[in-house]
Amino acid sequence: MLTNNTKKSVVLGALLATATAHAQDADLQNQIDALKQQIQTLQSQTQTNKDLISNSLGGSQESNVQFHGFMSLGLSQFSETEIDDIEYYNGQDSSPSVTPNTWVGLQMNASLYEGGDLVFQVVSKGTEDFEPETEWLYLKQDLGNGFNAQIGRIRFPAFIDSEVVYIGNTYPTIAPPAEIYSVLPMSHLDGISVNHSMDLGEWALDSKFVLWGESEKGTSGYKLGLKEVHGAVFSFTRDYLTMRIGAFKGYESINIDYAADDVVLDDINESFGDDLTYTTAAIRFDNAQFYFSTEAINIKSDNDMLDENENWNATVGYYFGKVMAYVGASKTHVTNEDELTAALNEAIPGTFNYNHPDYGSIPLTAGQLFGGWLVRQQSTSVVGIKWDFNPRATFKVQVQKVEDFDDTFGNFSSSSRDGAFDHMYIYDIAVQATF
Repeated sequence: MLTNNTKKSVVLGALLATATAHAQDADLQNQIDALKQQIQTLQSQTQTNKDLISNSLGGSQESNVQFHGFMSLGLSQFSETEIDDIEYYNGQDSSPSVTPNTWVGLQMNASLYEGGDLVFQVVSKGTEDFEPETEWLYLKQDLGNGFNAQIGRIRFPAFIDSEVVYIGNTYPTIAPPAEIYSVLPMSHLDGISVNHSMDLGEWALDSKFVLWGESEKGTSGYKLGLKEVHGAVFSFTRDYLTMRIGAFKGYESINIDYAADDVVLDDINESFGDDLTYTTAAIRFDNAQFYFSTEAINIKSDNDMLDENENWNATVGYYFGKVMAYVGASKTHVTNEDELTAALNEAIPGTFNYNHPDYGSIPLTAGQLFGGWLVRQQSTSVVGIKWDFNPRATFKVQVQKVEDFDDTFGNFSSSSRDGAFDHMYIYDIAVQATF
């Protein structure tokens, strides 16, 4: 049996042990709190250093630089013809080829500083022997109140699909219709635009004002140029409906420095051009059940030195789940053939010798030679299927019938001058995707 003194000793020992344990716990907690404070201090210093580095370099690569890609892989050809050396606007010919419907592109969006972004897009197209070409390279500067400016190589925003012309997922046909998109010599401009977005009740209004722009393309023997381009386009959007209207003006020049390497034509060294006015309009409705799109362009030449156009396209589609079946019709119509011939003859007097293999040398005036090359007439009907088999990829098959050439080659090109054909079928297949 424990005595009272022994009991007291045990109790005091237990109390002392408990007090010691509490003291040790308190000391350990103090050490933990101090360690946490040191960790927080280190983290704060590290973040400060990161911010300093990020600010000096313009931002971290992960957060301030984004890459997007797009591609199309396909096969195309048109029906046989007795005319040699003939090619369609998109590059199709009478032999199966992957080049007309094949391209790949990469776009970079980089935030340089608050309110300033660099946009760069390069595209490699089969029709250009897969040579990379810079389509976009501009600085986008936020101006506040819904305004921003683009300075550099920008898109010529004439049409509803101008900004997404290589993003095949966004429209039903394999490529935008040649009747509309072939009439502009260039798809981009080196220039300046000011853009604005605002809400108008239940509508959204997007505006683009091209203040100035120019562009040039071609080879050493043949060049097209655009200068002093300016104009504006307005797009109204509500739910599934988009309506668009635009007007632009610019000077288009044609420079031909042709050194004859055969006996078909003599050497040619001529330049001509004119001020052109482009007026465009488009309507599109797409609610993932029913699709409708129509677009038109009217081109006027101030002095009839270039072709005037009244071209249109209409496409109707219906969705069966992820598959859209569509039909469409388009027309190319040049309205100033007689005036164009007369203006060219007056501006470029004399004749050019065309050496026909059967009839010998035939003298051609400038109006006959260049006017015959510029004047195009054709009607196109199209039927096809677009299958969105993946959120980022689509499969397309289509057939076009091109006719009503009115003794021209339409949107075909050929070195032959023996007349056109009655009609042509164009067969296309492609897989198009974004990544």
